Formats: sequence, structure tokens, C-alpha cells
Amino acid sequence: MRLPQEICDAIVLCVENEANCISPYKGFNPRRNAVQYLTSLRLVNRGFCAIASPLLFRHIVAICVPFQKESPLVRLIEISKSPYAVYVQRLDVGFRFFDNLSAESVSLYQEDLAGILPGCLARLPNIKALGFHDASFSLPWENETTATKTVIAALRYGLLSNLTELEFTLPLAPDFGKLLDNKPGTLQIPIEHTLRGLRHLGLHIGGKLSPYTHSDRTHAFYIFQLVELAVDITSLAISSESLIVLTNFEFTRLLRLKHVDLEGVETSADALTSLITQSKESIRSIRFHKITINSGLWESIFRQMSRLSHLFDVDIGPCGYSSTGATQRLATQPQHPPTWPQAILSQNVNDGSALRNLLLQVNTNRIAAGLPTMPEGP
Repeated sequence: MRLPQEICDAIVLCVENEANCISPYKGFNPRRNAVQYLTSLRLVNRGFCAIASPLLFRHIVAICVPFQKESPLVRLIEISKSPYAVYVQRLDVGFRFFDNLSAESVSLYQEDLAGILPGCLARLPNIKALGFHDASFSLPWENETTATKTVIAALRYGLLSNLTELEFTLPLAPDFGKLLDNKPGTLQIPIEHTLRGLRHLGLHIGGKLSPYTHSDRTHAFYIFQLVELAVDITSLAISSESLIVLTNFEFTRLLRLKHVDLEGVETSADALTSLITQSKESIRSIRFHKITINSGLWESIFRQMSRLSHLFDVDIGPCGYSSTGATQRLATQPQHPPTWPQAILSQNVNDGSALRNLLLQVNTNRIAAGLPTMPEGP
């Protein structure tokens, strides 16, 4: 007996544990248990097997984690050579729980990934999302080099014409400049072609350097260039283990952002306000963690965010002021009462009040949209 399509879809969606509908690019869920449940269900009914397979193979996670008996890349190779390859729309590779991985397993995974990834991507004709996850600040230098070359080769030579989501980590900010080759080879695909089709772009710097070196400030321009080329993105994520300085860069082409996620960035209040206001009709979620501003006030940023009528999700981590900027007098954290929002580290009492008002307004927006409220406490 063949089950109706609606019933099969409902079963699959319940088992699959869909991502956050407000911020679909937020977080990482390997869905291990869901895949196991769905695999078992496929054995119940031949018709259900055929219907469930497209969703089961839609997202392939080939992440290297500790204590694996077999490399996750083996499954990736097998799927890419099977009839199920046409169902794959998202691929995640890289590392998780790096501290528990042996140096040998890291080295072997890196070597194997560099060898098989281009071929696998070529056999996945409908790939739409690609993620390179790693803890590159903990990698030995030779592994950092291999990781960088693997990512760059995949983006230069991969057949990624359908790609709409791209998330990757490189050890240092200058490494991103290697994607911006003015004279690509005849077989290379210019990175501009890939970036122009994206709806989500995540750029992450894994290496730990001094945030005040000339190199960091200069090579932040490469991050800016890549973002500027992704003219149609609706979701942007930038993070750095050390502080990347984006003060002098304004992303004026980003006019339809729905989701903004920044971490480990130094910038100005004017730059953040500009990024927010130019997408004021579309922005849905904002995450700021470890952000320092070197001019302007956080209260002005929060007040501008409070005017966003479609803002439903806000996550403000420990943010504050630069110790070297025009507002450095506000950088030292004083002793605050227990009710002070710990998300903002500042001597300006108005910053905390503006943040509380922002959280109240976001909950007002959520109630109007029929969504549950967020916690408003510190």
C-alpha cells in the first residue's frame, strides 16, 4: 500500500526536527538520532522508502569527530556514487570536538578530504549548501595549510552553480584574499560567480592573532570584498577568534538582510546602525557576540534596533567598547547591580536601559506575530 504524500511528508518533518524557522542558519544540528529514526522507518514500507529518501539524503554530515570507527568520508563517497546523489542539497565537512581528536586522525581526514572532495562535489548535481567547519586555531601549521587549500580548491574548481548557502572557516584573514585572484586559470570558476548566487554567507576566521597588528587591519579588506560580491544574500555571518577590525567598512550593497550574526568584530556605532537600517523592512534576527565599538554608543544601536517592526530574534552576548577608541572611557566594566544586563559591558547606564527596552519591543513584535516571548532578564 502506498501512503499518501501528505502523511509521508508529515512523518518525515516530525522526525527530522526542523531548524529554527526565524533564524534558519543559526546553530548546527547533525540530526544523528533523526537520521537513525528515519532510516528505520524506511524499512517499514517500500513506498515510504521511496518518498522518505529525498529528505533523508538531503543533508549529508561528513564531520570528523572523536572515536569514529570509520571515516565519515567513506559514506560521502558511497552516496555520491549512488542514485541518491541527486537528493543531496547540503554538505557539511570539517571537525567537531577537536580537543578529543588525535593528531593522526586529523591529518588523515585532512588528506582524504583534499583528495575526494572535488570529485564528490562534481557528482552532487543539486548541492545548494556547503559548510566547512573546523577549529583551525588548534591545528598544526601543516594541517592549517591543507585545510585552506582544500576550501579554496573546492570553491575554485567545484561545479557549484546551484549553491545558495556557503559557510567556511579559514585560519587567518589574509587567507580569504586567495579567493580573490584577479587572473584565475582557465579551469577555475571566478569566486564572483559563486558569491552572486548566494542567499547565506558565513565567513569565519579561526586563527588567534593580536587584534591590533597591521596585518589584521589591512586584510579585513578581503572579508569586506567577499561580502560586497554577495549582492543577493539575505543572511550574513562573520566571526573571528581574535578581533577583526571592520570599522572603516560599510556594507552598502546589503539591502535585503533577514539575519545578521557577528562575533569577534570591532566596528563603530555608525557602521552597525547603517547595516541595520538599510535592511529595516526585512531584518528578522540579529546576533551580536563579543562586539566592541570604537566610536558612538551602544544605546543608539539598541534604539535603532527597537524600531525594527519585523525583528523577532535578538541574541546579544558580551559586547562593549574598544579600549583604544573615542569612547574608551566607557570600556572599563564597573560594579553593576544584579539587574544589570550582562550582555553589555559599559559604564554608560543608558546602554543597559536601551537593551532592556529592545528586548521588550522584540517580545511585542513576537506577540503580534503569534510567537512565544523571549526571556527579558539579564
